[in-house]
Amino acid sequence: MFKLLQTFAFVFGLSDAIIGFTIFAVSDSLADLSKATISMVIMGFSTCFGVPIVNFFLAIGISGSYVFVQTRSELCTLYG
Repeated sequence: MFKLLQTFAFVFGLSDAIIGFTIFAVSDSLADLSKATISMVIMGFSTCFGVPIVNFFLAIGISGSYVFVQTRSELCTLYG
């Protein structure tokens, strides 16, 4: 299976990381979509788009906060 994905990435000129993230996102979204029943189709589709966006913003926020706390003392000495 992995060789098939590497071949797909080579043919379309994509990196292995992009293919990996795409497969991860699709598999995560399919799990969310399968939880939705017929009466909750809109909620299922919203979950497919909402969960990766929330994960992205949480990752950026947490890592950005960590970097800010680690470099705050250096910034205070540089700018005063």
